[in-house]
Amino acid sequence: MSTAITLVAILILIAGAGYFLMQGGYIDASNLGLRGDTASGPQESETGQIIEEDEAEVAENNLRFVSGGKDIVYPTLFPNPRWNHMPLRYYMDVSSGSGLVGFGSDDPEYVRQAMGTWEEKTGGVISFQEVGSKEESEIIISWFPSLSDTPTSRVVGEGGPTKAIETDGKYTLIAGGEIFLLPTDNKCVGVNRPVHEMGHVLGLGHAPPGYGDIMYPNELDCRQNITKITVDAIGSIYKGDALSDLTLSNVSVVKKGGFMDVSVTIRNVGIKDSVHSSIGFFADGEIIESLTAPKFSIIPSISPGSGISSRVTNAKIPSDVKEIRIQADWKGEVKEMDEDNNDALVRFPE
Repeated sequence: MSTAITLVAILILIAGAGYFLMQGGYIDASNLGLRGDTASGPQESETGQIIEEDEAEVAENNLRFVSGGKDIVYPTLFPNPRWNHMPLRYYMDVSSGSGLVGFGSDDPEYVRQAMGTWEEKTGGVISFQEVGSKEESEIIISWFPSLSDTPTSRVVGEGGPTKAIETDGKYTLIAGGEIFLLPTDNKCVGVNRPVHEMGHVLGLGHAPPGYGDIMYPNELDCRQNITKITVDAIGSIYKGDALSDLTLSNVSVVKKGGFMDVSVTIRNVGIKDSVHSSIGFFADGEIIESLTAPKFSIIPSISPGSGISSRVTNAKIPSDVKEIRIQADWKGEVKEMDEDNNDALVRFPE
């Protein structure tokens, strides 16, 4: 799981504007030691009070939904785990099964049937594409003679995500997975097992008991299948489009007479890369024209769970300004999961 911040660009200073690019599961600009040009000469300063700073929706490690008229709590490996595209590309490392007792041509076929089961039961919401190499794949499936021979870094059981990005938003983005299987000549086990483990790769935990669902941990019971409870769990995750979602944090505005210093972090808490867009600065509702130049206003593409911290110093504003509004994507160039969390409003005392 990706949780560390990696600084991927060095400070760029252009006419008083500084930018830091960050990548990682959690963005905390206070740890980056942001610096910028300081105003020249002694001036009295006023620090604005943040009135609005929209927060992204954060999920818990359980799905809560209604299925069959019942309130369901369905465990997940991460808060709202979700891939950002379909089909998911998987590679079967058939060579790993070569020479293993019990391994045969049926084993890969069981996996293909398992992928088809997910596609059929979810109505294509979950879909797969088999590819011919590890390099092309996002999910790798291998065979081992016993569980003790599998790597110890498995997320859960014999399958799970190998890369999960905490976006600090509604979803945890899954970007890789792996499954380990034992050879078998039992078709029931041969199909049910990869069905179950692929559920973990999708980020699902073990289903509640009493439904006969394949995600309940009793894989040798051939009566188990992907039931409505798991279909509804998948539906609750994938009900909206996979998009980016820009939001603001760590906002600071300091007014010094007719000038101001601004610092702000723009984060992508969605699950797709954002496209290039613009940030707007408004003084009492009017755009600050001097800050619409590309060197101040352009927001580059930001990957999920990453952000860019911007600092502008000595920007000219009306000396009697009462409030400053900062708005990411103020021109509406980005289609987002949430169009209402892009603003921060800062007011100065009367």
